[in-house]
Amino acid sequence: MVKVLLLLLLNLQGEPGQIFTYGFGARAFGMGGAYSAQYKDLNSMYYNPANIALLDQNTFSIGYTDLGEDLSLIYASVGRISHKGISYGFHSIYFNTPGFEGRDENNRPQGEYDFLEIAGGGIIGKKIMEHLYAGLSLKLYYGRIRSYTASGFGADIGITSTFIPGFATSLVLRNIIPMSIRYYKEKEKAPLGLRMGISASPIPEFNLSVDLDYSSYSGFKGFFGGEGRLLNMLYLRGGYDGSYISAGIGIEKPLGDKNIKIDYTYSMSLSQLVFQDIHHVTLTYSYGGFRVYAEVDRKYLDISESGGLAWILIHAKTRGDVKSWKLLILTKDGEKVKEFGGRGTPPLRIAWDGRDETGRIVVEGKYYYELVVEDEDGNFYTKKGKLVKVRVAL
Repeated sequence: MVKVLLLLLLNLQGEPGQIFTYGFGARAFGMGGAYSAQYKDLNSMYYNPANIALLDQNTFSIGYTDLGEDLSLIYASVGRISHKGISYGFHSIYFNTPGFEGRDENNRPQGEYDFLEIAGGGIIGKKIMEHLYAGLSLKLYYGRIRSYTASGFGADIGITSTFIPGFATSLVLRNIIPMSIRYYKEKEKAPLGLRMGISASPIPEFNLSVDLDYSSYSGFKGFFGGEGRLLNMLYLRGGYDGSYISAGIGIEKPLGDKNIKIDYTYSMSLSQLVFQDIHHVTLTYSYGGFRVYAEVDRKYLDISESGGLAWILIHAKTRGDVKSWKLLILTKDGEKVKEFGGRGTPPLRIAWDGRDETGRIVVEGKYYYELVVEDEDGNFYTKKGKLVKVRVAL
């Protein structure tokens, strides 16, 4: 009976140890799993452990995947950055199939049983040279069918490079320490795998990503995804992984040096797979760490015959020393009206009198900002947001 259960479960899962390759996070699913070079997201460390070294903020994430038929995945991850150049994190996945019908070798019903899988990984990453990062993932597995349990241990290594601004490439060797999982008399061994990826952002508001994965068990597989940002807080994305086509949405809310983001993705099978319609949702909270942003000391900038003034406060916390910075004041249509900038650390605050580059008073309305900071290590930090509403009384 256990053998029949195991064969059925392997048919659902695919290759042995697939819980470590199924996917992690609604944004990743929304981009078709093309995620090994998406280093700006905590959950990308599941795909490539090197990406933890490029994390900008301390981050916690929790998510849920509804597979239908009372089946679900629950996953969580946490990452912490270090000013000493080493970052580390942990991710975990919980999968349970309640009421699994057991049958013996003659296909006779033997009652209902649960199948449980818990998988996780401890991850460490470090910058090894300019624009090149490496990471190691130590993976742990626990499973249970009826009264039979199994466990396993394995490891992945990965690298991420950012030599070209706006582009990232990745390479991951999966199961360099192979994981063996034994249930009763049945033994499965996670296969050696190779994953390569590239992420391109020709403009900050748009990203394309492609991954190519090879497994000695299932051969080659491609992953494709894209994402666009609207209104500085809304993200739309889509992807395809050869089996599922996905579409997703994300909403991000900055709160000073903190950030909250909610992502949702719907995945639809294009073939007769076990799971036809899948829903994913993820909540992510980030705080502290490396980031830049600006804020103003008032809600309104009132300009009269006697003048008017608003102080713009600049916050810049970067991995390396600041090399240069630039602050743009923009209209709601993105047109630049004023620019500040310089070399080295930016001032703590800048005075703006409501005038453009030619010295003329700007028209009434809402104004926005874009802050771009580059550090000595070649890292760029960009932030856009609301600034102030100008009111003119002349």
